[in-house]
Amino acid sequence: MTEKGVLNILFILGLILASLSCFVRADYNLALFAFAFFIWDNEKVHSIKYQVRLTYFFLYTLLFDILWIAIWIFIWQGSKLDPHSFENKFHKVIMVINIANVFVKLASTIFMARNNEVVKDSLKPSTAFSNFLDFVRCR
Repeated sequence: MTEKGVLNILFILGLILASLSCFVRADYNLALFAFAFFIWDNEKVHSIKYQVRLTYFFLYTLLFDILWIAIWIFIWQGSKLDPHSFENKFHKVIMVINIANVFVKLASTIFMARNNEVVKDSLKPSTAFSNFLDFVRCR
C-alpha cells in the first residue's frame, strides 16, 4: 500500500473515531478529517500552500485535543459518579476514543510530512515560525 493510501485510511479512521466521540463533545475532528480526506490529493485544489496549512492545522488541533483530554480526564475521575454506572463507563470509552484519535492525528501528520517534501521543509525550525505567522494571518 502506498503512503497516499495509508494517509487516506488514517483520515477515514479519524472520521470514524470523531463520529463516535461527538456524542459527548462538539468534535471539530469530524469536519477536520472529512476536509482533509477530500482536499489532500484533490486534483482541482492541489496546492502545496493548502497542504502546508492543513498540516499546521492538524498540529494545532492536536495540542487542543491533548489539552481537552488532560482537563476532562481529571474532571471525570473526580466526579461523584458510581464507578459501575453507565455514565462513568461511557466517559471511559469516550476518553479511550479521544486518545486513539490523538494517535491517528499524529500519525496522519507524520504521513502528511513524509508524503510531501515542501510540507516536510515547512516543519523545520528555521521556517516553522514564519509559517505559523502566515497560518495565523491567513496568508
